[in-house]
Amino acid sequence: MAIIAKLQSLLASPDHKALSAPAETPVPETLSAPTELRTRQRRATDATESSVSTTSSDTSDHTQGLTKHETQRLVQWRLADLERLSRVHPVSKVLQQYEWDCGLACVSMIVRAFGATCTVEQLARDVHTQSVWTIDLAMLLHTRLPRADFTYYTTCVGVNPQHSQSMFYSSELDDDWRRIIALFSAARVEQSVRVVELELPLLDLKRFVVHRQYVAILLVDTPVLTCTLCSRHHRRSRSAAPRMLSWLRRTTATPFIGHYVLVIAYVPALDMFVYRNPAVPEEFCLAPAATMDAARRRPGTDHDCIILKL
Repeated sequence: MAIIAKLQSLLASPDHKALSAPAETPVPETLSAPTELRTRQRRATDATESSVSTTSSDTSDHTQGLTKHETQRLVQWRLADLERLSRVHPVSKVLQQYEWDCGLACVSMIVRAFGATCTVEQLARDVHTQSVWTIDLAMLLHTRLPRADFTYYTTCVGVNPQHSQSMFYSSELDDDWRRIIALFSAARVEQSVRVVELELPLLDLKRFVVHRQYVAILLVDTPVLTCTLCSRHHRRSRSAAPRMLSWLRRTTATPFIGHYVLVIAYVPALDMFVYRNPAVPEEFCLAPAATMDAARRRPGTDHDCIILKL
């Protein structure tokens, strides 16, 4: 009975209404510390000084003190609301087809939400490579949605030299180096893509997606990001299963396995993110904020994050 009482008190919290909150969180006018953000016109996808100054601290304590079993029960109680959130969200699910096109699937989801026809196959032809980096995704978004407001956050503008020591990157890095540097240079000169050298704090990520008016493409370390709802973490879609499982077997010895997911919502009452994983058949996945934060901050990710306003 004590567990039931604790869960009921959590559900009585005002924050549980965030599943259907109609209004957007006000964005402070003061900009964050980086010079680039101070010297240009403010955009809706800019980080804020208040959240940057607090780094990546957690902002919700509603689930603190709960056991894993209690948290699972709370999630089950809210499952109908989560399923409804997923159904009505403007960004619908798109599956990846190969082990390398997860980022393209995320871009396809976003472009389709704006009413345009966009398949993973079309994006693959546009990008001309199977070694897809976040700057490639940003360029595709600019090409397909030239009027969209989005910002690419990263802690390394260019190619991180440390990636040369990573098995995940090493096989393609020599070929990618010049291409990636050229893309970043073009983004700066042409001002086609807004790139900010900053680790987007967890507080800001929550603020952006809590009312489902923004989405976030995140580069994560796959083994770290586990879905609370999926019965088997490594289950893949029928179309992608053989290729994905083969890829996982080849990369299990590596300390980092990069993967792109699309975060579509944050639920304060659970302190969890709702996201689309293009590699699994489920319509949506759910992960604790701490788990998502750990996965996106792993060495190899460069804390890459694209925030886009719907």
